[in-house]
Amino acid sequence: MSFEAQVRDMLLADAAVAARVGTRIFPHPAPQNVASPFLTYQVVGADQVGSSYTARALHDVSTLQIDCWHEQIDRVSDGVSDFYGSVVDLSREVRTALDRKGDPLGEDAIDGIQFTNWHDLSDDRHARRVTMFDIYVKDP
Repeated sequence: MSFEAQVRDMLLADAAVAARVGTRIFPHPAPQNVASPFLTYQVVGADQVGSSYTARALHDVSTLQIDCWHEQIDRVSDGVSDFYGSVVDLSREVRTALDRKGDPLGEDAIDGIQFTNWHDLSDDRHARRVTMFDIYVKDP
């Protein structure tokens, strides 16, 4: 199983995330007209780290971007979207579900996950928060 599929499974298994998005977790881009809120994910980079005495890399570290989305249907009077708060809460739940998780002694490909940063990319149509994670994967 790919590490992306494992991350998706971890998110689906988290009660707080699942309560908010159900099964609406997609490789980027999401299908058109999907109900809000939803998540998308994509790998945005990878490196090899560590080595053994054979000079083989012990891990790949991939940067996984997970975007939290909510369509902005209307806005409150002060200009702050009600849906912005929804993606902020969802991003916190995603972080809690994944940060510092992994299976270093088991058979899963993921040895560890580390939250690295977030930023907002909201526009007139969607409230959106981008969260970034480093995923440490056993050498394939």
